[in-house]
Amino acid sequence: MDKGSKIILTKKIIGLLLDIILVAIIFYALFEYCYDSIDNIVTNVHKFYEENSFVYFTTISNIFVMMTSLIALPFGVISFVKKKDLPKWLYILKHISTTYLIITFLIVNLLLVWLVENPMELYEGKELITHVIAPFLAVISFLLIPSQKINFKKEVLAILIPVIIYSIYYLIMVFILKVWSDFYSVGFFYPYSLPLFLILFLLANFFISFLLFKIKEKQSKQ
Repeated sequence: MDKGSKIILTKKIIGLLLDIILVAIIFYALFEYCYDSIDNIVTNVHKFYEENSFVYFTTISNIFVMMTSLIALPFGVISFVKKKDLPKWLYILKHISTTYLIITFLIVNLLLVWLVENPMELYEGKELITHVIAPFLAVISFLLIPSQKINFKKEVLAILIPVIIYSIYYLIMVFILKVWSDFYSVGFFYPYSLPLFLILFLLANFFISFLLFKIKEKQSKQ
C-alpha cells in the first residue's frame, strides 16, 4: 500500500470515529435538554416542545448532523473495507448538514451572544456541545471525506430551499400568527428588517456552502 492510500484510509478511520462521536454527543445534548429524571422525562419532552426548542435552527441543524452521521456509519465501514467513496447523495448530505451547523455556530457567536443577558450560558454543558463542539467536529469530519465531483448549482438549491422554507415559516409564526417569540430578534426594525433577515440568512448559507465546495474542490486537485 502506497503512502497516499494509507493517508486516505487513515482519514476514513478518523471520519468514522468522528461520526460516532457526533451521534453520541448530540444525542446526549438533546437528551439533556429534555431530561431531568426518569420520572418526568415525558413532561420535559413536552415542555421542550412547548418552548419551541424543536424549531430552533440550532436544534434542527444538530439533529440533521446527528442523523446524517448515523446514516454515514455503515456506508463509512463499507467505504473503508472496499476502498470505495461514499455514495454521492451521502456526500451531498454531509455538505448540507455541515453548512447548516456552521450557520448555527455563526448565529450563536455573532448574534445571540449579544442578545442574551449572560453570554456564558451559551457555552455551558449541552449548549457548548450544540453551539461549538458539534460544529467543529462536523467540519473536520466533512473535510476528511475524499472529495467528489458535484454540480454546485444543483446542490445549492438543496441547501437553500429548506432555509427559505424555514425562514418564511419563522416569519409567519412570529409576526403573523404570533405563536412563537422572536428568538432571533429579527423584528428589531419591523417590518423593514424582515427581508434583510431573509436575504442575510440565505447569503450566509450560500457563502458557507460555496466555501466548503471550493475547499473540497481544491483538495481533489492535490
